Amino acid sequence: METRLLVRVATVDDSVALEGLLEVLGYPGRQRRFAGRVARLRADASYESWVAIGNGLTVGFAAGHNLHPVECDRPAAQLIAPVTAPASRGSGTGSVLCDEFEQWARECGARRLLLNSGEHRVEAHGFYERRGNARTVIRFGKLLIDA
Repeated sequence: METRLLVRVATVDDSVALEGLLEVLGYPGRQRRFAGRVARLRADASYESWVAIGNGLTVGFAAGHNLHPVECDRPAAQLIAPVTAPASRGSGTGSVLCDEFEQWARECGARRLLLNSGEHRVEAHGFYERRGNARTVIRFGKLLIDA
């Protein structure tokens, strides 16, 4: 049986489902923290976020950030925390969410798309490359414990 996916803008009411999905990516948290994060995204016009619903369940999430790099006159759009529930992988959920993000990025006037993916997420890297993304940089990070 084919599942029809509904993609819509994420709301604070999605926080419990998002907690479970983001834990798949290794971002543990509690519902009230995710509620605050979603509320923060909703309040900032440079962000958008989406959920994918299949058979009444939240099976995917992605967020986008429209940013203005110093090295370019036109904005760039960053795909943030795209995730598909393990049981829904291969169902087209990731593609539907990426399509939604790319359409939003175009509407924002973005010239290019950016995304980060953990080194260990080899299957995700293949997915992004099949969608026309290229490996372009090495990213470094540092936790500021005292911040």
